[in-house]
Amino acid sequence: MDSGCTVAGLWSDYRRAGVIGGPSPEQAEAQRLVREIVDEGVAMVRPGARTSEIAKRLNDRVNNLPLPVTSHISTIAGRVGHGIGLDLTEPPHLSEADPTVLQPGMVIAIEPGVATDYGIFHIEENVVVTPAGHDVISVAPWQLATLTA
Repeated sequence: MDSGCTVAGLWSDYRRAGVIGGPSPEQAEAQRLVREIVDEGVAMVRPGARTSEIAKRLNDRVNNLPLPVTSHISTIAGRVGHGIGLDLTEPPHLSEADPTVLQPGMVIAIEPGVATDYGIFHIEENVVVTPAGHDVISVAPWQLATLTA
């Protein structure tokens, strides 16, 4: 589910997923590995950080996942995240080609992801750049939900 809402004219954009009947061990592990990459990207968010540096690190991590990857969602999108605010997606782009320097008050969505033969693993978090670093404002659980048919 890729979802969001607007509050007072400002957007949110986050992604979570589930599996009918519950995730297999392979699916749970793939989700955990993608979560590690998301967490690494979130940890890099601070004033003065360049979006291109965050993107390079996350792309390197995605490219080295020990999974049977059939598609790099991040590569297809051309970025591992984007700005968010007055529009659902807006600059800056978390792309190796975007040298934007993060400033306090910016809000970005971090969303690396991959597809395999047994699922799509794509977690998206909304992160506010604060004077001291960052705050994550998306709070839904990242683990794959168990869904009923």
